[in-house]
Amino acid sequence: QRSYEVGLEIAKRLVAADESNADYQRDLSVSYNKIGDIAVAQGQLENAQRSYEAMLEIRKQLVAADKSNAEYQRDLSISFDKIGDIAKSQGQLVDAKRSYEAGLEIRKRLAAADKSNAKYQRDLSISYDRLGDIAVAQGQLANAQRSYEAGLEIRKRLAAADEVNADYQRDIAVSLWKLVEIDSQGHNWQLVYAQLQKMKDNGILAPSDERFLQTAKENAEREAITNPSSGNAE
Repeated sequence: QRSYEVGLEIAKRLVAADESNADYQRDLSVSYNKIGDIAVAQGQLENAQRSYEAMLEIRKQLVAADKSNAEYQRDLSISFDKIGDIAKSQGQLVDAKRSYEAGLEIRKRLAAADKSNAKYQRDLSISYDRLGDIAVAQGQLANAQRSYEAGLEIRKRLAAADEVNADYQRDIAVSLWKLVEIDSQGHNWQLVYAQLQKMKDNGILAPSDERFLQTAKENAEREAITNPSSGNAE
């Protein structure tokens, strides 16, 4: 934390000496982001919120000054996510949804403008995932399903283009898991189990995810007994 605070002070001085320097401004926003992350890890949500809001304001200014800069746009979307995460942690679901939606709109534009950019596409899937979580928390399961399914479709495309990418494959498992948990039609524990087992067979399942594989298998076995048409976990 001390190192980040020193970095923040240096970034502040550089910006003060040359306020028109966009690189210095972005570096300052990154420093606020790091300080915010530390505050979150320490459970100091109000401090984190202040840091993230400072970051957000800088990034809004950078985007306003250079609307065609995709990097600044992506930075801004990340800032909205961080603000949304804090609001969600504080139970402020309406505020969280508003922030996530702001990030979603940016990511839609970036993904549409560069369809071959996997990073932008994955960012978009994460936005849908976050909005799905908010909808679940608000009891709006139909909205949650739509968001999760939109994210899942993106994730399937990414995984199909890069089958050995562990992150893409895990993302699919996460989407399927969330859809099953809200009793979404067309999704079942067998699909979750099959996805995680495929990852294990391909040597890309993280050791920390072994417990999810076991849970999915057990749920799929119970599901097969109560609903034989859903398939069998073998």
